Amino acid sequence: MSKKLLINIRAVEKKYSYPNQREMLEINLRKAVEIFFEIEDKKDISFNKMLPEYNTKFEGIYKKPFQPDVVVKAHKLIFEYDGFMHYQHPFHIERDNIKEKMIKELGYQRIRWPYFYQLTKETAKFIFGTLVTHFRGEQLKDIYTEEKFYKVLNQIYVNPKTHQPLTQKDYENGLLFAPGFHGTEHLPSSFNRKGIERFLKDFKWECKKQNCSCNGKIPKEVILPVIKSIQLYEMKNELKNYHCNFFYPRERKIEVDAKVLEKMKSNKKANKKQRK
Repeated sequence: MSKKLLINIRAVEKKYSYPNQREMLEINLRKAVEIFFEIEDKKDISFNKMLPEYNTKFEGIYKKPFQPDVVVKAHKLIFEYDGFMHYQHPFHIERDNIKEKMIKELGYQRIRWPYFYQLTKETAKFIFGTLVTHFRGEQLKDIYTEEKFYKVLNQIYVNPKTHQPLTQKDYENGLLFAPGFHGTEHLPSSFNRKGIERFLKDFKWECKKQNCSCNGKIPKEVILPVIKSIQLYEMKNELKNYHCNFFYPRERKIEVDAKVLEKMKSNKKANKKQRK
């Protein structure tokens, strides 16, 4: 890709999309946690199992025990992959709110991975750096390292053109999809009211704890690509020959090539005329 042509939706055909389970899903969130926390003994981590303190605290209150996606036991940290149902279905959203209260009562902290995230460097730093430090303090400030980041990328992602494990060079050349909605029907337009509130809240997170060393807030490098992906969906009906995936930008400013911009402008003008 050229320096300025950061989003080129014509360059990505459907055959170049990721194969099944070769992007950040629940099963791969497990791998990422194991690598970043350098888990060697399987007893130090659990997957989809009831918290050991659950029966002591909540026996007889909730019929179905809460089984977190990933638990790092030594640090009482929970990592969960939030699929689209956690934004669409009132039952899932209310259950999440109850889980959040239960978790805190048991002394755990929960870190969520929304389904529209991808494991870019900024996202990894935010999840495994900023949020881990925010919840567990200075003793875990070194969980995120670039060495671990590239190891996770190599084990989870593939080059979308060759389908070979993604390398550091691939990443530096922009061959990782950006955060956002890629080829899914589950856009914010399908969220219910509480789901939209959660979606907006995800992008407003900022540390407000006194004496917290994380000084964190969600990076704009996570927010802007998600917004851009929604804009690309708006064009999808007109650009039927294009596949609305786009690569992760190597610069902070996100740009679209001139022809795509011109197409967007002409469509807006046409829509205005029709309304009149």
